[in-house]
Amino acid sequence: MKKVVTVLVALVLTVLVFNPPVSAEEGINLSEKDYNKISQKMKEDGSSQEDIDKVIAKLKNGDTLDADKPSNQNKAHFSLSSTFDEEKDSTTAVTDKEQEKTIRYDDGSYVKVEIIEEPSLSDGQFSTMATKKTVTAKGSSIWGSASYKADVYIDTRSGGTNYIGKVWGYDINTLLGTYSDPNLKITTKSEQRSKGITAKSRLRYTWNSSTSLSSKTYYLKLHTGDKINDRYGIWVDFTNGTASYK
Repeated sequence: MKKVVTVLVALVLTVLVFNPPVSAEEGINLSEKDYNKISQKMKEDGSSQEDIDKVIAKLKNGDTLDADKPSNQNKAHFSLSSTFDEEKDSTTAVTDKEQEKTIRYDDGSYVKVEIIEEPSLSDGQFSTMATKKTVTAKGSSIWGSASYKADVYIDTRSGGTNYIGKVWGYDINTLLGTYSDPNLKITTKSEQRSKGITAKSRLRYTWNSSTSLSSKTYYLKLHTGDKINDRYGIWVDFTNGTASYK
C-alpha cells in the first residue's frame, strides 16, 4: 500500500512540474489560446502591444485589472449644446461630434464607451428633433461588450427637465464566457435639477467564465441631465460592480 501511495504522489508532482496551473484574475483559468483571444480583442479596441503584454502578465499573476475594479467608474460625458433655428422658431439639442471615448489605466486595461445617435426615420439623416433623441449606449472591455437603445428627451429650456422615454433592444457579447440574468430598465425616469438627480437607465447582467465557477456582474448605464458643470449631456458608464454615480 505504501508503494502505491508513493507512486501516486510522484505522479501528481510530475504533472504539476510539467503542467503548471495557469493563474488568472479572480480564479479564472485561462489557456494560451484564451490569452490570444484577449490579445486580438484588445488590438481591435486600439490597445498597444505594450498594454496587451501588461494585461496578460497581470492576468497570469492572478491580479484584478484596474478596469474591473468596482471602485473605478468607467464613465464618459457626451455634452450637448443648443442651437436656435429661426425658420422653425425652435431650439435643437446637438450632440458632440466625439461620440466614443476610451478610459485607459496604467496596467493596460481599458473600457470603451460610446453613444450612437440613431438616424431619423423621416429623412435618413441624424435626428435633429428638439426634444427627442434615439440613441444606442455601448460599453466594451476585454471580456466583451453590451449595448441597448433608449429614447432620450432633452429639454433645453431654462428650468426644463430631461427624461428617458423607453429602453429596449439590448445586445450582449461575451468573450471567454457566457451571460445570464439580463435586466434592462429605467431606474429614474426624469431628472430633478433642483436635487442634482439625473434621469437614469441601466442594463445589468452576469458574465460567467466558461473555464471556472467565477462570474462578474456588469452594469451598462445611461443617464441624462445638466448636473455636471451645468451642461446638458448624456453619460454612459460600463462598470464591473455596483458603482453609483457621483
